[in-house]
Amino acid sequence: MTEEIYPLLRKFVKLSEDWLANNEGRQGHEDLLQLYFDVLAFLRAWELYSDDYITYVEEAANDLTIKLFCLHPGKLLRQSINKGRAAVFFSATLTPMTYFKDILGGKEEDYTMRLPSPFPKERQCLLIADRVSTFLPTNT
Repeated sequence: MTEEIYPLLRKFVKLSEDWLANNEGRQGHEDLLQLYFDVLAFLRAWELYSDDYITYVEEAANDLTIKLFCLHPGKLLRQSINKGRAAVFFSATLTPMTYFKDILGGKEEDYTMRLPSPFPKERQCLLIADRVSTFLPTNT
């Protein structure tokens, strides 16, 4: 089903471009412009789609929601990193380091550094939300 939507979205983009160019200031222009940019962003993600993604489709009443989730962005990040001389990633939560190095597009030989937290341990607060599900809902 989702493969059929791609050409329809491309057609929408073309028709929207024509209408937007000829109807600036008319009622609905801003709303269509926002939808146009949202569709373009979706199509850019679609064109990067690979085995590193999953698709989530939800139908509710007259609405259809399609989400493309990149589970492993490392390849895409590596392409961006390679355009520069260096990249710096920092966070208090990049542990385990090897996992995050892989998921963020790092190579084994990339330099890494672990620094101690500048914050006092006695001010640390650990909260556990045990009622949060990480599973996607399924239609059964």
